[in-house]
Amino acid sequence: MVYISYIIINVTDVYLLRRTRASTIAKMQRLLDEEQTPEVILKLQDLERKLEYYSQDTRVEILEKKIEVSITRIRYTTMRMIQNQRVSVNRRVTRNMRLDYTQSKNVGIFRDFLLALRPIKCQSWKQADILNRVLLLIRAPAVVICTLYIPLVDYEMEKHGWNKLLNSINVVINPALSISFFMSLIHREGNTMWYISLQNTMTYGGCSLVLTVPFAVFILIHSRTDVPPSYHWVFTIMNLTGSMFLIFLCATEIDTVLEVIGNILSIDDNYMGATVKAFTGNLGTLFANTAVAIHGYPKMAFASVIGGSFFTIVVTGNTVIYVRSLVGHQQNHSEQIEEYGQFAFIFLIMGLFSILLWSTTLGFFARRSMGLYSIGLYVVYLLFATLVHERIIHSFSKDSQLSSAFGDI
Repeated sequence: MVYISYIIINVTDVYLLRRTRASTIAKMQRLLDEEQTPEVILKLQDLERKLEYYSQDTRVEILEKKIEVSITRIRYTTMRMIQNQRVSVNRRVTRNMRLDYTQSKNVGIFRDFLLALRPIKCQSWKQADILNRVLLLIRAPAVVICTLYIPLVDYEMEKHGWNKLLNSINVVINPALSISFFMSLIHREGNTMWYISLQNTMTYGGCSLVLTVPFAVFILIHSRTDVPPSYHWVFTIMNLTGSMFLIFLCATEIDTVLEVIGNILSIDDNYMGATVKAFTGNLGTLFANTAVAIHGYPKMAFASVIGGSFFTIVVTGNTVIYVRSLVGHQQNHSEQIEEYGQFAFIFLIMGLFSILLWSTTLGFFARRSMGLYSIGLYVVYLLFATLVHERIIHSFSKDSQLSSAFGDI
């Protein structure tokens, strides 16, 4: 069944790509017949880039070549993944790009601060349409808050993203808010929201000012505006912790909102845990891995997905069972996984096995159809869970044993 699905998706993918290439070639032919104005030349260059991208699927890597046909071995595979060369960043060059000892240590300090703090760049505003401008205005407050809270460290940028005045403010704000958020999550009572107890935990964050304020003053006195200091790597720790806290808090709020909606609609908690809460609980991981893949590290993102899932299943699940046994909740295995646990485990095995089969069949070249298949498998899982919840089909769990009201019959 998996192999048949693979053939159908693969044939559909190839057919659509061939139609797109043919359409692109036809547009280029029409432009070549017209007068070669600057606008036409720009359109031709854009179409050439698209044709080069679509033509990657027509390139074939021959893995073996024999006269007899063998169905047990891979004979060839199309090059679906774009092969980009690894580009090394010269950290010394990007660090000293603006260094000028003839200038003052604080030259352009307020100018750099205001440019970094602006939520909307002029070029982005000019190039955006009405809808994108509305989105830029909506996200502007969040951009300012993130800029003040999370320090920027990027070795590909000039000065590695160093901003003397802004980073001095980050040193004070980031630890104070991070400690306050963490203590608020720990000291909240029952089902109360974390920000209700935040006013009582701000004193913990205020204690960090004893260390951070002198450090900020030291940065303002010692460092320069045109080159990052040697201790700039310390800001990567604040970048990591700040990003983790923001992603966790946003995912927690989304999970809470959906839980409230489920309670209002009187939806079963087991169904919510197997579908909605499972999705919202992994939103932070989804955003982080997507950002890693967009920045050119898809292998790292895929390894994080597999490793994170393995940790969740092996460590988190068994830790919950162990803690429940310690506090006196003795339950057998079937009661631990509840009604949705068995078919969720079956779908997990199906997904892992099909991904492994697909990867080995294609010579470990990632294809877009592989991602679409995985998304489709998860949609089928949600559909299956919904049908079980509506009592249209039966799950794989055992029915509870019934006993006669009048004794043994």
